[in-house]
Amino acid sequence: IEDAPIIGQDSEDVILDFIGKYISCKLPSPNEDPVMHGLVKKFELHKCNSYCLRHPKKCRGKARCKFSFPRSPCLKPVLHGVASSIASHKTGSYKKRLYELQRKENEKCINDYN
Repeated sequence: IEDAPIIGQDSEDVILDFIGKYISCKLPSPNEDPVMHGLVKKFELHKCNSYCLRHPKKCRGKARCKFSFPRSPCLKPVLHGVASSIASHKTGSYKKRLYELQRKENEKCINDYN
C-alpha cells in the first residue's frame, strides 16, 4: 500500500491512524445508512460454528472461538507488539492480535472490514 507506515520506524499514532483510515469494525446506524448497515450485518457479522469453536486440549472447558469472537469493547485503538502477536499465533491461542480497533458493545461480533 502506497505511503504505508512501517512498524518500528513510524510512531504508534501514525500506524494507528493509517489502520483507522482503511479498516473498521463499525456497525452503521440503520437510520443513517441502511444499505451499509445491511451489508455489514449480512457479510461481516461473525457467528461461531463448529469450524471456529475449539475445545481446550488439556481440560474439558468451554469451547472458544479461534478468531477470538466475541471481541472485547475497546475505547480507543491499540497497537500490540509484533513479537507477542506472532508468538500468540504460534501457540494457537490467537489471543493477541497486532491491533485492536475502537469497538462498542454492539460491535463485539463484527469482523474487521475495509
